[in-house]
Amino acid sequence: MCLKKENQKAKNNDQEDVAEQQWPVELEPAENDQNEAATRQKSTSKTLDERDEILQRAKKLGVRLEDRKLAKAIAAHPSRLETAVTALVEKTETVRYPTRFLERAILEAWEPERKQNLKFSQWFDEAKQHGCEVLGGQMIDDVQWVYASDGQPYRWHELNGLPWDELRAKLNPVPIDLPTPPRSKVIFSQPELAQEVFEVDLYDLSPLLVALDVEIARLGWSEALLSDHLYQWFLKRERSLLTDDQLHELLELLQEMVIPAEVA
Repeated sequence: MCLKKENQKAKNNDQEDVAEQQWPVELEPAENDQNEAATRQKSTSKTLDERDEILQRAKKLGVRLEDRKLAKAIAAHPSRLETAVTALVEKTETVRYPTRFLERAILEAWEPERKQNLKFSQWFDEAKQHGCEVLGGQMIDDVQWVYASDGQPYRWHELNGLPWDELRAKLNPVPIDLPTPPRSKVIFSQPELAQEVFEVDLYDLSPLLVALDVEIARLGWSEALLSDHLYQWFLKRERSLLTDDQLHELLELLQEMVIPAEVA
């Protein structure tokens, strides 16, 4: 009887030991699952934020995010989105339909023709908006370079993260203040008056012209006959080409002439 009680007591002790060993074993997976779930949630949140940032970039390029075909392509190949948007950035000046371009770039896994960093493109646009004089960028041996307005190249990783004021001071050329030359005294002298005196002829030729018309009408000359006489007397075909003195002389010549009827 005593032996039976001792065996029962030993059995109970063994069960307690097993329970004590199993207790932490049961808790560890639960804690690990919670940690993994939290990590996955943070990673998913970060991925969604990055995707939203890329989509907003695409929207600025004219992409219609509400397009169903595009949404279907993004859902099928989410990992291709950033590369496809980079290809669109490269072709933004020539692409007429950016939404369809982005859709095909995702479905067909298009790659940009040259290596380009999407974050650099965003930084480049913001730098120009903040008044930084940058001309462009180039990827050389996996190093992103930035060219200032004076052609000076800079490594982008050295500029990225700098405050805009500091970046402007680094990239923008400093205007050189040249000393203003002293104003020299300019002496204006009145030139000597020419000895020749130019007289303004204010003589009214209207009476003379009327008298000429009267004489020409009296003689009954046509324009062609008058032109022949002008050329014979003054070597000019038109009365408007005559000088004032020649007009007076013409009037005298016409007044001296008589018509055949008067001679008879």
